[in-house]
Amino acid sequence: MSTVRKRATYAVVSALILTLNVTAPSWAISLPAWTTLPSTTALQSSIANGAGATILSSALLSPTKPKPSYSIGALELVGQNTCMQRGHFLTIDPALVAPCVLGDRRAAKTVVLVGDSEGEMWLPALNIWGLQAHVKILRYVYIACPPWHLPLASSTPNWTNCSTKWHNYVEDAIQKLHPYAVIATGMPDVAQEASTKNSLSTVTAGMSDFFRAIQSATPRRVILSNIPWFLTTSRTPVACAMFNRTALQRCNGSPRTSLDATMTSAIQSTVANKLATVLWTKQFFCTETVCPVVVANRFVYSDSHHLNYDWSLYIARAFGQKLSPLLGLPQLP
Repeated sequence: MSTVRKRATYAVVSALILTLNVTAPSWAISLPAWTTLPSTTALQSSIANGAGATILSSALLSPTKPKPSYSIGALELVGQNTCMQRGHFLTIDPALVAPCVLGDRRAAKTVVLVGDSEGEMWLPALNIWGLQAHVKILRYVYIACPPWHLPLASSTPNWTNCSTKWHNYVEDAIQKLHPYAVIATGMPDVAQEASTKNSLSTVTAGMSDFFRAIQSATPRRVILSNIPWFLTTSRTPVACAMFNRTALQRCNGSPRTSLDATMTSAIQSTVANKLATVLWTKQFFCTETVCPVVVANRFVYSDSHHLNYDWSLYIARAFGQKLSPLLGLPQLP
């Protein structure tokens, strides 16, 4: 079964109804229309309702096939047969990872996304935003290799592809492109270890070094802050919801426990030093006290530290309404 058909099956299981956008380019014909997605205000209302829910919807009771995933696939990349979806720092030569194009592929403005899998998971939302805002998005994603200049973790094998080749490749590309903007996001260490191993000073320095390396290429540099993580729980959010289907509140996180303090502080320091601005993403996942794992009959997360593909689509409008002003673009409806 193709990726598109699998996702269509999952959409039925999760009761996600997507309205065709008949004005979209041919490669976007099966994506949800902008006006069918919740605005920032509507999304926050849905999240508040999810925070108070205790019963898993019957639409989500059956095990999902395929399981929730964060990766983009054939729908977003149609027509780009030579575009490698992503690299991995242990196996793929960075120079062979093509910068896949998403959003409005004919747009004059180019925005570069740089990230590890934390970047990959935002691409469904970024793709829809790019179509609406008329922005071309170049994806530079290398799994397990954040953009930040971080030291090698003792438990991580050969890191040469990430620490030298990939960083040099991406930063050189950005310097040559002079894009309208760069958006960056990533984990606080290499290989997505189970918890933060690097100190705050190390993560802050690594983040700052990345932005200094591209500072002259574009005046618009934005960090996507990290989403709630469930790295220390015994079950992933989906597994927990299935197990606690009549007590969903047991699975929810909170801003205090689920938002990584090291990353938050490192981002704050980077912004204070005027190296980048930040889009704080908590607003797309949490109330002031609760980060629910199920909202609007959708699983929010695919695993312990990635949002779900369907959730990334669902929040695209609210996300875009907050992102555009940061980039000096017109406010979106």
